[in-house]
Amino acid sequence: AEENGSDYLNTEIMVANADGTELKSLTKTGPAVMNANSSWIDNERLIYVHTDDVHSKLPELRVLNIATKQEQRVPTPPNLAVADPTCKNDKLVFPVVQTSTDASACNPLWIANLSGAGLKQLTNPVITKPIMPLQFKLGDYDPWLSPDGSSVAFMRYSGGTDWRVYTVDVDTRVERELTPPGIACGIPKWSNDGKSIIYVSWDTSDLKKLGLYLIDPTGANKRQIALPAGYLYSHPSFVPDSGQTNTAQIVFSTRRVPALPGSPPQE
Repeated sequence: AEENGSDYLNTEIMVANADGTELKSLTKTGPAVMNANSSWIDNERLIYVHTDDVHSKLPELRVLNIATKQEQRVPTPPNLAVADPTCKNDKLVFPVVQTSTDASACNPLWIANLSGAGLKQLTNPVITKPIMPLQFKLGDYDPWLSPDGSSVAFMRYSGGTDWRVYTVDVDTRVERELTPPGIACGIPKWSNDGKSIIYVSWDTSDLKKLGLYLIDPTGANKRQIALPAGYLYSHPSFVPDSGQTNTAQIVFSTRRVPALPGSPPQE
């Protein structure tokens, strides 16, 4: 799904080998169907957001077993609009998207077992509504559980271009801000060893700084990943079970932008 204002219409979940072969669709789609925000639970199951009518039905979480093609709904309350699920060791974290017309209403993160038991709110963002128009609902998005399930990395929208990366402790609910205000950063993912977090930085003050970064969970040791210039990078993730942080493989989306410094010539 491309976040281009299409409301995720006519979207589907697809899977392929890491070299791009054997690409196939896992879900049925249609003009008003949304299938999005998928992530792996284990080697056989994935979790994603689904509704068969975006105009009249709130999104729900579904688990799909790829081998058996069996699906089941995760029992979250039916009156909550859910998004961006992540699951580790049957522990589930997801944002609740506010359906209120109040522009100051903020999206919190919720946590539960995959069975639906133990459902509770994890974050409670309180954000002063900015003067400028909002691109999205204020609050928390794109959570990602650490490998041991003790912490969640996520992005918080405070209006305008103010996106920041945070972590929150699952037990204590103590938050840590990893990136500063004024530089849009987001879509964080944990490394497989839990020692680093990868994220996107959209620092438009210096176009050479646009790209993917690594940072320690403490907020220390921030470093830009060396990738070819002239491309806009997004949605990074570590390939599962690919080793330690220094040798791990990452997967990400990208597109060439001619206006960026170092952009290769158009072929």
